[in-house]
Amino acid sequence: MELSKKELNILNEYGYAIINSNLKVEHRQFEKLLVQYFNTVLKEENGDQFELLDSMSNYHKVIQNSKIGHHDFIQKISRKLPDSFRHHMFVEKIISSCEEYLQCNLSITDNIVWFRLCRSMSDDSNDLHRDHWFPNYSDVLNLYVPISGSFADSAMKIVPKSHLWTDDEVVPTHGKGEKRIKNGIAYSAPGILYSKHEIITHRPDVMTGDFMIFNPRCVHGGGDNFSEYTRTSLEIRIELKK
Repeated sequence: MELSKKELNILNEYGYAIINSNLKVEHRQFEKLLVQYFNTVLKEENGDQFELLDSMSNYHKVIQNSKIGHHDFIQKISRKLPDSFRHHMFVEKIISSCEEYLQCNLSITDNIVWFRLCRSMSDDSNDLHRDHWFPNYSDVLNLYVPISGSFADSAMKIVPKSHLWTDDEVVPTHGKGEKRIKNGIAYSAPGILYSKHEIITHRPDVMTGDFMIFNPRCVHGGGDNFSEYTRTSLEIRIELKK
């Protein structure tokens, strides 16, 4: 992606930046819709008497009482959200904020909005990795959009300035099409086999209604959650509109 001068000045040093979009009302509306979407599937699996979600932050409490376990539930519901979520005002305003910030016209890569869940006191996320190891993500920018439970002890980790590291300085565990097993679950994202640099992670403080934009070469992930809430976030990739 050909980045604007403003973006280069702000993002180039650390590889990421927090965008203060202050979309608190839209955030609440989006979370409510997401709760309804999850509850529809939970009700299908557990019946009318099952205690449903009242917020995404207590997902870990609800799923432990479900007939279907967490990983089977995620496989059933799919991390890829329906198109209606992509067209929600919250997502559309996030993209508009990115366009204003970067001073260019943008679209969502592959027209897909994903969600990620990391339960309380769990390590449900990918290990530290770089998205540019996936060839189709080498020319995009990533967005981390917290919906619930993103705090100093639970937010997704990122390694400042790691976007400046060469491919010889940080090497993945495997290539495209392969998977690695973690806690009995297969993950397509490679882990880090070798790094010339010391890996010091940071958990960004992204307030409700805001989001983080980051370079696909940044090492990120490994977001084990030590808070008492489920961390829910959106994973969106953006590119220049063609």
